[in-house]
Amino acid sequence: MPAAGPVANVDVPRMEPTTEPTTPASADTARLPLGEVLVREGLVPREEVERAVALQAAEARRGVFLRLGELLVARGLLDEATVARVLAMQGRTILVCPSCLAQFNVVGHEDGRTYQCNRCDVRLERPEQLRRLSVEDTVGPSEARASGTGALLLGEGAQRQFGPYRVLGEISRGGMGIIYKARHGQLDRIVAMKVMSRSDRPQDAERFLHEARAVARLRHPYIVAIHDIGRIEGVDYFTMDYIEGLPLHRAVTAEALTERELAELFVKLCDAVDYAHGQGVLHRDIKPANIILDRKRDPVLLDFGIADVDAAADDEGHIVGSPAYLPPEYVKGTAPYGVAGEVYALGASLYTVLAGRPPHTGIDTVQVLKRAEVEDVVPVRRVRRTVDRDLATIVMTALARDPAQRYATVRDLRNDLARWLEGEEVTGRRSPLVRLWHRVRSRVAAALGLLLALLTLVSSLTYSLQLRNLREEDQRRIEQLDRDRDAMNLSLDAMRRSLAQARLEVARLLLEQRRPAEAEVLLTDLLRVGVEGALGGRVHLLRADAREVLGDADGAAADRQAAAALGVTAAPR
Repeated sequence: MPAAGPVANVDVPRMEPTTEPTTPASADTARLPLGEVLVREGLVPREEVERAVALQAAEARRGVFLRLGELLVARGLLDEATVARVLAMQGRTILVCPSCLAQFNVVGHEDGRTYQCNRCDVRLERPEQLRRLSVEDTVGPSEARASGTGALLLGEGAQRQFGPYRVLGEISRGGMGIIYKARHGQLDRIVAMKVMSRSDRPQDAERFLHEARAVARLRHPYIVAIHDIGRIEGVDYFTMDYIEGLPLHRAVTAEALTERELAELFVKLCDAVDYAHGQGVLHRDIKPANIILDRKRDPVLLDFGIADVDAAADDEGHIVGSPAYLPPEYVKGTAPYGVAGEVYALGASLYTVLAGRPPHTGIDTVQVLKRAEVEDVVPVRRVRRTVDRDLATIVMTALARDPAQRYATVRDLRNDLARWLEGEEVTGRRSPLVRLWHRVRSRVAAALGLLLALLTLVSSLTYSLQLRNLREEDQRRIEQLDRDRDAMNLSLDAMRRSLAQARLEVARLLLEQRRPAEAEVLLTDLLRVGVEGALGGRVHLLRADAREVLGDADGAAADRQAAAALGVTAAPR
């Protein structure tokens, strides 16, 4: 893990030279301390500068390292714009990272060069107006940084040396102390140094060192490492890795982190917090500002405020931690801060990066504390509808007002996040019916799918069977019609034969009554309508007899030939 600091926003900027020329500052002005330049320019009376330098030295002995310009601005003797203008006269320019908002004093600034934040990879900019003067570090030519020459921003070198450490700038302030960016002179190592604020209570110093020793025992990839613990001229301090990265609440926007990526980060954070709990250590101030996303896109947990897990620390009526991330039972004083508070703080941190705002907000700390004490957290999906329902359930379970309704341990929270990442059912707070439904919904879906498939199969089989029956019925009807038609044809044939037979008998009677002409006409009509077989042969033979009587020998011969062709050679008697 690269050396880094608890809440540092940027690393030393790297310079990318261009070809534009620069205008050097006055050599005399550049060599003078800032206070001397202010006096020479008539901006601040000498007695005020001397008074500020004395105050600066006194504060340094208490572990509070202020730059002379910052101190004069705080006392109302200068404004930020005037300090920036005087620094420009000395060849120094304050640039700001627009991503992490850290300020850097650039020695020998050249307009033709660009200066970038190593961690954010964002170009440093010269602000139109400095609303607050808080320089974190001084950068300049490599030889000046190596020797220390030109590395002083305000000319108060002795007041910024703390034992073996050179204080480069302030990173952040907390309830127990101030965190500075510092460099160890002999090791040439950049560290984050936490210096305890001066207190009249001896137990505060003991607790500060107790916290440092507790964290120093922790060895976890997602927990900042402690390097040095000590006391210099009555001021307690300890140093930590200086983390190169962005605080989580800024990384969410800068890195465009998705819900899944955030859940993966919080699984790692839960691993770190659970490990600390196993070592008897509570963090007591978990919030996005104390979580740094490093260059590997891994989270690093910073700035522990420590107590024993098995016996929560007695805060003696003082609220310890950031109000927006404190559990309601601790704010009301009904329960000490413990594991349930850590679960709440992790849930509140995840809520913040998902919803874009903390669980409780207010115009000041008092209002935030009052809301945390009496108001329920607005459901995260009511603030941002795009949050996944199951992920929202996990968050709101961790933020339950009743500690008994939260996850029992950080490990339980971590496991539920892992289940969500795997697409499995989460175990967060739900009604019994909802929990039952989520347990059986996959089985119900499978059963419904199987039932639907069976219904489809049965319907298909029924339709096929009905279609086959209809086809068979149609076939039977066709066959019956064929049979009826054949029977009708047989009947017609029989009727035609009977009629032909009757007409043949009539023709025979006419011939016997010596009426051959009428018999010949009747027989000819009978042959015209079609008489086949033996009956036709008999008709031809009878017509042959009629034609002989009429004297038509040729016709009679032709009829006998036709009768012979039909197999009839003699008229029946």
